[in-house]
Amino acid sequence: MKKLATAAFLALLLLPQTAAAQGASKESVLRYMELTNADQGIEQMGAVVFQQLANQLRTQNPAITDDTLRSVGEAIKAVLYANIDQYRESVIRAIQSVLTEEEVQAVNAFYSSELGQSFNAKRARISQAGAAMNREWIASLQPDLNQAIQQALGQ
Repeated sequence: MKKLATAAFLALLLLPQTAAAQGASKESVLRYMELTNADQGIEQMGAVVFQQLANQLRTQNPAITDDTLRSVGEAIKAVLYANIDQYRESVIRAIQSVLTEEEVQAVNAFYSSELGQSFNAKRARISQAGAAMNREWIASLQPDLNQAIQQALGQ
């Protein structure tokens, strides 16, 4: 009887962990990605990769032409899109590791609503405004940051 009680106790302890470990279904996550235009992430990633590479190429070869950089940008975009399924699968796994089916269903219901669609249409502007605010804030701190760096370096 003691073994049965111990087994039941352990089962009760493990039950919430097992339920929590079950992420959202792939179908629900795909719907979320569709509703939120998740593929735009690959566009943004491509732009960041291109900008970093373009800066590096210009440093290494100041005479590089804009046409050559455009060709490099198109080549980067082609590689990213050729591998977009890998990107999507990574996003799906990431979401499934964090959100439950119930959570994704609730988010999907929101993004399917008129309010959710309105919010989604404004997400890029919100993100841009946040990035601009961050840049301005860091710029306003630049004198203090420089001083702190100099002090840390012992100068």
